[in-house]
Amino acid sequence: MFAAGQPGGKRAFLKFHDLSDRDFSGRCLIGIDLSGARLHRARLVGTNLTDATLFAADLTEADLTGAQLVRCDMRGVSLRDAVMVHCDLAGADLREGVLLTRQAGELHNNKRATAGANDGDPGSAGAADNRPRYADLRDANLRHSSFVDAELSKADLTGCNLDQANFTRANLTRARLDGANMSGTVLVGARLGGVSLVGALLDETDFASTRDPAPDQASGARAGQVDVLAVIEQHRLWVESLGKAGARADLTGQDLSALDLQGALLGAAILHGAVLRGGRLRGASLAMADLGLVDARDADMSGADLRGATLTRATMTGCCLARVNASPLRMAGSRFQVTSFTRARMRSADLRAADLSQARLDQVDLADADLGSARMGDAILTPVSVAGARFNATTQFPPGFDPEQHGMERDATADDASRRLA
Repeated sequence: MFAAGQPGGKRAFLKFHDLSDRDFSGRCLIGIDLSGARLHRARLVGTNLTDATLFAADLTEADLTGAQLVRCDMRGVSLRDAVMVHCDLAGADLREGVLLTRQAGELHNNKRATAGANDGDPGSAGAADNRPRYADLRDANLRHSSFVDAELSKADLTGCNLDQANFTRANLTRARLDGANMSGTVLVGARLGGVSLVGALLDETDFASTRDPAPDQASGARAGQVDVLAVIEQHRLWVESLGKAGARADLTGQDLSALDLQGALLGAAILHGAVLRGGRLRGASLAMADLGLVDARDADMSGADLRGATLTRATMTGCCLARVNASPLRMAGSRFQVTSFTRARMRSADLRAADLSQARLDQVDLADADLGSARMGDAILTPVSVAGARFNATTQFPPGFDPEQHGMERDATADDASRRLA
């Protein structure tokens, strides 16, 4: 009645309620107040939340497919790993916010219920001080969603899927879009001052019509271009002399896609956000290397040594990783669609929230690996060794695959905020 403007209606107030795992799909919740509410894994498919207050609400892993969030107050909201395909967030406010409550006549900072304090992380909600809470959308699926006129200044969209999303006239000032998939994202009139796009996928992204000049990462001009071959040679000397000669390679953000790096000695090299698309790295030594946010689509890394390397939120779609030695390997949040891991050694690998759709994992050693929230719905998994590997309620397996019959262990702690990607 309230939403329809009829007499006798009353606005719904559910502040600070725990509504996790509830199903509100298709409901009309116009103007509802959900400030500070916990909505873990809640279903809000097609829900009308126009003019709702979601201030500092926690919608981690919620399904908001097709939801109406027009003009919502979403300051300080957490939408980590949420599904928001085809959502309408026109005019929504996702700026920073501090949630205060009155206790014994005094105002106190109210910590989000899922707090996992991560000092220095703008997406952390667990700090005990009064620092502002930034909208946290890390790893959310926002494909085809509309953010027309939305306020997203300082929002954290690291690792988001923004394929074909519409940010017309949106304010993205100082937002973090590192590792985000921005293929075909509409940015007409958008404000991008100070935005971070390290490792973002910018295929078919047009920055010509943005309100602010295109960032260096977007324009393709990698800041501080260096003599890559000379850096690699100095790194080889550094490795072979155990640090007594040469220098450790720092190739952050560099485009290495045209180089032949087969068998290269790049152990412990810093390749954060580098472009290795279609690269030739067969048999390369990349042990302990930093490969976070790299774009290695369609690269050949077969037989490479990746022991102890970091591949967090890397894009490896179509990459060949057959027979790699990757025990252990930090691959959390990375994209491995249509990737071949055949006969790879990945014992104890961290694959939390990794997308392994259509990946070949046959004859792979995944014993003791962490597969919490990994997506393997149509992957080739048999035969595979997964004894002792961990999974949780949101891990997706191919039809007919029984993880416990294969010796996997359900991890009841895997839904805690402390176990999420940093």
